[in-house]
Amino acid sequence: MTLFELNEFIKRFVALNVPDAIWITAEISQANPSRGHYYIDLIQKSEGSNEVVAQSYAVLWANTLGKIAPTKTSNITQILKQGLKVKLRVRVTFHEKYGLKLVIEDIDENYTYGNLALERAKIIKRLQAEKLLEKNRLLSLPNMIKRIAVLSSATAAGFKDFTTHLNSNEYGYTFGLELFPMAMQGQNTERDFLQQINKIDWKAFDLIAVIRGGGSKIDLAAFDSYEICKAIANCPTPVLVGIGHEIDETIADMVSNTSLKTPTAVANFIIDRNLELESHLVQMNDQIGKLANQLIQRQKLFLQSTKSEIPLLAKQTISHASHRLAEVKSQVAYLASNKYKMAKLQLDHWQQTIHFLSIENTLGRGFTLTRDAKGRAIIDGDKLKKGEIITTQFHKGEQKSTIN
Repeated sequence: MTLFELNEFIKRFVALNVPDAIWITAEISQANPSRGHYYIDLIQKSEGSNEVVAQSYAVLWANTLGKIAPTKTSNITQILKQGLKVKLRVRVTFHEKYGLKLVIEDIDENYTYGNLALERAKIIKRLQAEKLLEKNRLLSLPNMIKRIAVLSSATAAGFKDFTTHLNSNEYGYTFGLELFPMAMQGQNTERDFLQQINKIDWKAFDLIAVIRGGGSKIDLAAFDSYEICKAIANCPTPVLVGIGHEIDETIADMVSNTSLKTPTAVANFIIDRNLELESHLVQMNDQIGKLANQLIQRQKLFLQSTKSEIPLLAKQTISHASHRLAEVKSQVAYLASNKYKMAKLQLDHWQQTIHFLSIENTLGRGFTLTRDAKGRAIIDGDKLKKGEIITTQFHKGEQKSTIN
């Protein structure tokens, strides 16, 4: 057989054995639109790993897309995105020159959205079990917001709307913005988000804003990523999410500190937060001014009242002092005389006591005074030695004695 003969045989074999279109499930590895046609690489991965176990090439012709698109409730081209799981009705064809090709005849949109919903429910349940749904929401927003880290695409219309609205506010508030650029849809969204959020110095910013300019449910599916939502929940700085959805809520909205519909709504929220603080400060300033005026008026009245009372109080004080001085004056002579008498009596008593206790009076009452040879008074007889001469003094005269 020649190669052409072999491929012609395979073509007849495929045509005979797979004559009708069949439904298959697969994951889109790559989808490239061109002139209304879509050229798609389909893969299947093994369960529990990312190993590719099957791969095939498919095409959706423009005329087929034109026929099936009106029968769908959503934009069918939104399903033809890298990484999405799809259910397709395909006709298997084989060409001698171009090989095996799957020609897409229909797309089951409910399968793709159903898979997204199931995966979303699993992620929400997991975050809830890990107590991450409320974690970032429990962080307190600062009263004044000045420094903002922005996670967005530099070319996104939503980022431009956000910065324009924030910087042109009518109150003259100024903000320090730093962009951490990332892809906002597709398979690179999760990788970029995790890389950029880990670069942020938490202490350098008051909050983090995740900004996107809107999109379809499929485009926003990246923000249902478990890793993105886990990073938002564990962020020590409050995270504001405004990714342009009007109806659908992503899981990122659920785990954020504050969820807003659009980037402009995020800007308004920040401006209103600062305006609330300014209004509160103005109100406090007015209250302080009123209280100060009330205190000043009260003190003025007190001073006026005190001023009028001073002469009367002075007269009363002087009169009271005069009466007190007269009373003291009348008591001074009496107190001095009495004090003198008491002191004289005390002195006479001390003199009598001294006289009574004198040596002469003591000897006159029959007591004697004994001294040793050196004239020292003897108070302990046990210390006298044999042969020692002592002198005993009486009231009248004295006698010497020898200790034997």
